[in-house]
Amino acid sequence: GGRFLFYFSGHGSYSQFNNTGYLWLSDNQPGNTHRAIPMDDIARWAEKGVSRAHQSLFLVDACVSGVTGLELQSNRAAADPKRAEDPAKLLKGRDSRLLTAGTGKQETVAHRKYHGSVFNMAVMEALRAGEADSNRDGLITTPELALYVKQRVEVETGHGQTPQAF
Repeated sequence: GGRFLFYFSGHGSYSQFNNTGYLWLSDNQPGNTHRAIPMDDIARWAEKGVSRAHQSLFLVDACVSGVTGLELQSNRAAADPKRAEDPAKLLKGRDSRLLTAGTGKQETVAHRKYHGSVFNMAVMEALRAGEADSNRDGLITTPELALYVKQRVEVETGHGQTPQAF
């Protein structure tokens, strides 16, 4: 039972040296991967946290954040190749989603006019104003949130940033 939410908003990068994506903590120095969170860790946290949660949502707002989903897919596919066919099954639980601010190769947009990132602005609009409640039933499901955020970010960035849902 219960719900689990993971929301990271900050810097992300991809190291071609070891083929790993990283989320950077605020006090980290570029290039110091010892103080960064490997995106692969998100996959491990998802597997542990989600197994006890009825619903879980992972929001990753960083450059190259789509790597998180790709690493999640590859980790689970290595353990069970049939699971790679359906990304929704990659996280255990009844309703589990991973939403990233962009693809594994995209930089994300942040600006003062958004009070941070365009991804965060879209998430806040969706939740505060109920903009994502497409069927107007008073509930915002994770698929509704993912669709709203994806469309809003793509429009705002001229399709330069493409949120991904896993």
